Amino acid sequence: MVFGVIAYIFYTYGALNMSGGSGWATGFGGRVFNGLQRWLYYPTEPNFYATGGIVFGLLFSTLLMFMRARFFWWPFHPIGFVVSSDWGMRYLWSCMLVSSIIKWGVLKIGGPRASQQLVMFAIGLMLGDFTVGGIWSLVSVVTQQPMYNFWP
Repeated sequence: MVFGVIAYIFYTYGALNMSGGSGWATGFGGRVFNGLQRWLYYPTEPNFYATGGIVFGLLFSTLLMFMRARFFWWPFHPIGFVVSSDWGMRYLWSCMLVSSIIKWGVLKIGGPRASQQLVMFAIGLMLGDFTVGGIWSLVSVVTQQPMYNFWP
């Protein structure tokens, strides 16, 4: 839905007019299509090291997923492996550390039933955060004033 709104705004007002001189509006599509054009016009040899890394990541994630499904006590989640190399980890590492410590403590003290209740509480916290952040974003759009930014 968001991409549909962005496409509508770009076609109505022009993508170059939306960027404010920074280039963010055309950067998303330009990055993808420039990469495709480069591959089509200047083909390169296969990169076996990158392919090996992808295969290793797939096998390692599959192993983590299998261990997580098979053993309740297994502490590592495949999402942690995937997210750890992403830009978001720069912002989320402390949240993941605190949540892991809390989960470990609840499992040790309260057991699996308390852990399930903690999951429901955590989902409620996330929904509340995004709801309040969305409301502030709407207020910002309506008043045309910068407001609270709930994402770093």
